[in-house]
Amino acid sequence: MRLDNKTHQALVKVSPSAPPVEGEVMAEPLTQRDYEAIKNHLKTWRDLLILKFLRATGLRIAESLRVTAGDMREDGPLFYVFVRRGKTRAKTPKFEKVYLPPQLGVELRDFVRGNGIISSQPIFAVSARQYRRIVTEAGLKAIGRRVHPHELRHLYAKTLIDGGLPAEAAAKMLGHADHRTTEKYYYDLTSDQRAEIQRRIPV
Repeated sequence: MRLDNKTHQALVKVSPSAPPVEGEVMAEPLTQRDYEAIKNHLKTWRDLLILKFLRATGLRIAESLRVTAGDMREDGPLFYVFVRRGKTRAKTPKFEKVYLPPQLGVELRDFVRGNGIISSQPIFAVSARQYRRIVTEAGLKAIGRRVHPHELRHLYAKTLIDGGLPAEAAAKMLGHADHRTTEKYYYDLTSDQRAEIQRRIPV
């Protein structure tokens, strides 16, 4: 089908990023590039370390802020923390060993030592509400939109699945009882991925 010149010009003028006539544009999932930009807008070592901790472990913000200096272990080149899993406090808390990338383990150990944090004290002395505000502000400056710390958990899940880890294994890393939760709520395609998939479709 050939388009007349007037119709063709009208189509060319339409911006590819223009929102649909009805409804809202879905928020783009947080990417590694976004994460790197946000890191550059955090003002303190503590705030940067929490961001790295959330990115590297996929833990919820509440789980991360409960970690004490006594929960951290160093075993040769390996670092890990014991984390009380779950959104709420159970009568019998369940702890899980969560391994850290070596560089992050060293930074966390140095942070604890440098700040004289004792065994019973939380490593990160900040409330979840305060940290959400810090990340929101950094997100606005870095990528022009509000960012919630929980998005780092989604980015972690996406990294695992995009890296080839089966959804069942990714669910265990995230502490989900059912892998369908991981796939339904924690995984989405970015615009770049959608464009690349569509590029491969023959027409």
